[in-house]
Amino acid sequence: LKEVMFPQGKIFNTSPLTNDSDGSESESDYFELVYLLVYLLVYLLVYLLVYLLVYLLVYLLVYLLVYLLVYLLMYLLMYLLMYLLMYLLMYLLMYLLMYLLMYLLSYLLNSD
Repeated sequence: LKEVMFPQGKIFNTSPLTNDSDGSESESDYFELVYLLVYLLVYLLVYLLVYLLVYLLVYLLVYLLVYLLVYLLMYLLMYLLMYLLMYLLMYLLMYLLMYLLMYLLSYLLNSD
């Protein structure tokens, strides 16, 4: 694999920015440097793209879960409050009617 990627193998024992081990500059060192820079750039771009995609997916999932939970809780709370208010009003009306009926009966019975 090393021979396929770097045919002369000089990237492993010399720096691409300096001369070769024999003291002469060769163009293959600069091609290897450009290849490494392009490879690093592509690797970083792919890494950032995957990171952003995973981040967006997790963000959307968490956002949807929180939104659904809040929506369901608000929905249930509204229904519970509505039913509680309805029952409360019903009981209040019932007690009011009973009170009026008792008052009317007492008035009629004591009217002599």
